[in-house]
Amino acid sequence: MPENVDHLFVGPQQPMTEVLAVLNHTGGIGIALVVNEKSELLGTVTDGDVRRALLDGKSMDEPAQAIMNAQPITAAIGASQEELLALLRTHRKRQIPLIANGQVVDIMWTEQLLEAEQPVCLSTPTVIMCGGTGTRLRPLTDDTPKPLLPVGGKPILERLIEGLSRQGITEIYLAVNYQAAKIEEHCGDGQKWGVHIQYTRESQSLGTVGALGLLAGQLTEPALVLNGDLLTEVRYTRLLEFHVERGFDLSLGMTPYQIQVPYGVVTVQGEQVSQLEEKPTYSFFTNAGIYVLNPDVISLIPHNQYYDMTQLINQLLGQKGRVGAFPIHEYWLDIGNPSDYAIGDRDLWPRSQHSQEDSRP
Repeated sequence: MPENVDHLFVGPQQPMTEVLAVLNHTGGIGIALVVNEKSELLGTVTDGDVRRALLDGKSMDEPAQAIMNAQPITAAIGASQEELLALLRTHRKRQIPLIANGQVVDIMWTEQLLEAEQPVCLSTPTVIMCGGTGTRLRPLTDDTPKPLLPVGGKPILERLIEGLSRQGITEIYLAVNYQAAKIEEHCGDGQKWGVHIQYTRESQSLGTVGALGLLAGQLTEPALVLNGDLLTEVRYTRLLEFHVERGFDLSLGMTPYQIQVPYGVVTVQGEQVSQLEEKPTYSFFTNAGIYVLNPDVISLIPHNQYYDMTQLINQLLGQKGRVGAFPIHEYWLDIGNPSDYAIGDRDLWPRSQHSQEDSRP
């Protein structure tokens, strides 16, 4: 088995959870190679394949062969750099396995072939919404704005900024209102995290997206927008690439959510029972508070008026705008109430004692 690619190998029956573990430890290559016992390539799985599988309703127990691309683009070992780049560009791929005698012996990817090339998304501005009062977390938020609440020994907002910085996203706006001075004092200009922070201050509560209306005209390219109370390891760069490549007006990060009804659910047609299902579990996608918006979408937001993201998305859909659905399979937690806060604090204490290398794009 070739040593330089064997860490990318998965068997056809390995579940999606194990495929994800491989994808998250590829050092930025971003592909798992589905092979048989002879190291012959059966298919490939990328981050996009996993997200599409989740959109199709597949579970994390699905085997690799059920979600893989069974007709991957490959090249022969010894192909020139120009030939490999041409294949990658023609087929809009980031990686290409190299084959010799039917076996996978190496892999090349765009960033490796073009060392100076940077992902299209890294220059994007990011707006973090930090203006909420954190009512459900009182009394914790009486004297501390929610984004500065410590989780695992470090403020939520600091973890968000560090995650952006690790992925090369450095132009950050903080939309502040409640106890704004404390946030500005703690974060400063962002130099300590290797980012550049600017502030937009709401004179009144402007809802979940109204603060963006204050930045209309300043944001001239697709902007990443995050709620300021999130703990997540999402690959923002993947979301941004998805948004740009698919040509969406707005892209919405979503997380899977399941709810079990504690009773038997009765389906009725007229006066007759047609089905009885005992304690069914329903699966949904819920809004993760992570978005990408084009500048012309931001221009729809009224200036200095209360406006929620739900209003904006429904307005955009009513105008036949294209809204992208981006499933998030990475760690994600919204700190909305005391129980969520306790979960995040429990989760992040062990994480804070280990390297964050996995969070790189």
